[in-house]
Amino acid sequence: MLQNHVNFIKLKLIFDIMRFTLQKNEKILYQGRPSGKLLVLWFFDSIIPALFITLFIGIAFFVVHQNLTIIVPVSFVILLLIIFLYNIALIKTYEYYITTQRVIFKGGVISRKIKSIPLYKITDVAVSQGLGERMVGLASLNIQTAGSTLPRPEIQFVGLADADTPYSILLNQLATLQSSKNLLSG
Repeated sequence: MLQNHVNFIKLKLIFDIMRFTLQKNEKILYQGRPSGKLLVLWFFDSIIPALFITLFIGIAFFVVHQNLTIIVPVSFVILLLIIFLYNIALIKTYEYYITTQRVIFKGGVISRKIKSIPLYKITDVAVSQGLGERMVGLASLNIQTAGSTLPRPEIQFVGLADADTPYSILLNQLATLQSSKNLLSG
């Protein structure tokens, strides 16, 4: 019983490290997580790589043992199970925030991170839906800054069942920021 309590406290401490502190006068306007439907997309995205890895294992096993009876299907199922369990753990760590001052992404299993972009640095906000996302009714909110040299968004809220709400909130905050900037300069 005491050991379970100690393990719970250790786990709580690990997740408390991933907290962020609100700045002075900052309020959370949106807090979200990806939909569980995202697991379906990630699962189908992982089938082809898992198949190639399994075939490589099968060929290596065949070269050594001259037998493929059970190793290929078993290794394929084991690999898919590992990928699926990892994706479940990963999706549970993703958290999205829009505050009065910034946009924040938290997440990761092996390598965890908190990424924060001040609103005044945001240059583009877009909602995207790939074919798979459209099929399961999800979308992504993409947030870009001028300083980014990456071809992908600096922060991406993936797997949103309702991308319109955070999109509208963020656009409103950016418009408010722009109008205050205009008042100060004019």
